[in-house]
Amino acid sequence: MPKSLSRRGNRSMTNSPYTSPFTSPTDEKEDPFRRTSSPGPVAFVPFETGISGGVGTDARRAVRVQAARASAAARKATIAKKLAVIKGERDGSSPTAAVSDDESSPNSASSSALERQMKEEEARPNVAISRLPQTDSSNLTSNLQEMEISRVYPTTKWHPKMPEVVEYFLRLFVPAITPAHSTGREDIRAHLWPQAQNDAALFHALLLLAASHAVVSRALDISPELISQLKYTTLESINTAIGRSSQDGRMQDPVITAIALLGGWELEYGDPVMYDTHMGGLTGIVNTVRGGLSGIQIPNGPPPLPPITRNIILGSGHDSALYAGRTPFFDHPAGTPRMGMPVLPSTLPIGLEELRAQRLVLPNLLHLLCRLSYIVPRDTSSHSRLIDTEQILSEWEYGQVTAARFDISQTILEDDLKWQIHTFIRLAGLGLYGFFHLANGAPSYEPLHQCYEESQVLHADLFLGTVYEEVLFWALFTLCATSGHSEAHHMRTLKRLQVALAIPSWAGLTELMGKYVYPSQILGNRAFALWTAISLSSISEYQREVREPTRYVKGSRHPMNWVGAGASVQVGK
Repeated sequence: MPKSLSRRGNRSMTNSPYTSPFTSPTDEKEDPFRRTSSPGPVAFVPFETGISGGVGTDARRAVRVQAARASAAARKATIAKKLAVIKGERDGSSPTAAVSDDESSPNSASSSALERQMKEEEARPNVAISRLPQTDSSNLTSNLQEMEISRVYPTTKWHPKMPEVVEYFLRLFVPAITPAHSTGREDIRAHLWPQAQNDAALFHALLLLAASHAVVSRALDISPELISQLKYTTLESINTAIGRSSQDGRMQDPVITAIALLGGWELEYGDPVMYDTHMGGLTGIVNTVRGGLSGIQIPNGPPPLPPITRNIILGSGHDSALYAGRTPFFDHPAGTPRMGMPVLPSTLPIGLEELRAQRLVLPNLLHLLCRLSYIVPRDTSSHSRLIDTEQILSEWEYGQVTAARFDISQTILEDDLKWQIHTFIRLAGLGLYGFFHLANGAPSYEPLHQCYEESQVLHADLFLGTVYEEVLFWALFTLCATSGHSEAHHMRTLKRLQVALAIPSWAGLTELMGKYVYPSQILGNRAFALWTAISLSSISEYQREVREPTRYVKGSRHPMNWVGAGASVQVGK
């Protein structure tokens, strides 16, 4: 079974009451210190902030505030220790002492006083610790329950949208994983998010991805200022961490993960040139400091990178590069399979070219499909080329071309959409290859029926209301026409897509099909019969169920580099 097949299933989420993990801007004064970027002799990216110009009144006041907080924390710890000692003495006393241990007892009086003092301390507002929201109806582990915002969000100015971004990330990217969806995402909840609560670079990198996702999906009203703030706070935190590592020679896993996340963000949402910078530095760190991605322990060396970090590195350094048509910075762990190699021709039909330019489908699959445009029916000279390309396409598997088990920049639903649309396109291509065999004189071709049967496990309705509507219509229409099968659920989907795409007539259909691969000279009769059945059918008004936000919603702009471009404009103002 393909690895992503297990991703399908019901995805219902329970909205739980949300408590902001951040203090209100009225509860805590803005830090008067102007941040400086002094990461040490090594800086991962060139980034500068303002330089502190002396210590003024505000600075002294801030120091006093911090000292008072530290004193209160120390006093609270001392009281707790004394209370523990007194309780220990009480538990270890004799029975007679226990009988006389009443309100007049010195130990009892001291204990009561300390308990009252402890309650007073606990009643004081504590701006550094707050509760995290619960996702779904499940309980996160204890280290997800509390979060020291003063550590991961120390000097960045307050932004009112930050609680919404955190809730958005927890709701969509840290869901409770069922065994059917177990593709490694459970490590986000178990390991990655707890680490992020103690590392500023990783914390802001994750929220940068979540905020950018919310912008494209139009789920939240996120300003370019917040995107810019998250990006440059991530950069500053990485610089600081690398400065520390240059002194002690250690590079922590959360920092390596943050660099991979930021590099992937630059390719998807920001500047591809900066992607090369980040991934070039990450390659050196991973290969020289951590012994590569093999997961093998080096004698007297640091421990191998954890699986979640390796997955994120492969997603950013391999899979994202394939979508963008770039040479990956990291090799596929299983080697470069034949199906992942670039293929000719380089010129694609307009529909396939749009998918490639928008980075919605892997280019090597589109090029394999495009080879059909150069095959002439009943031409014996093209028979060997037909057989060779069909063999490559039949072996092509999305889960083997991509290296990461899941893409952290998208949700479980989007992982499933990506796998399914690639499978639909592959099956449609195999259907066309099989139909060429029939046109060349084969009495029958059993793989045509097998392709249609394989499509039965897919859910075409998932693509209604997404940017994949048009290519899905082409793929499903081609698959039904070549195989001669059209189940009721496929006919309903084709009718809904015809309405959604506003295909008015047979001429409109041939125009749409011609944007992709459509050998009308051999498929025309079957296509016309199928179109007639679709156009004469009727369906009740379709009410699409409300789904989780997706960056592939219909009308979203791809590629998504406009998100980072808007943030850069804000920085330049």
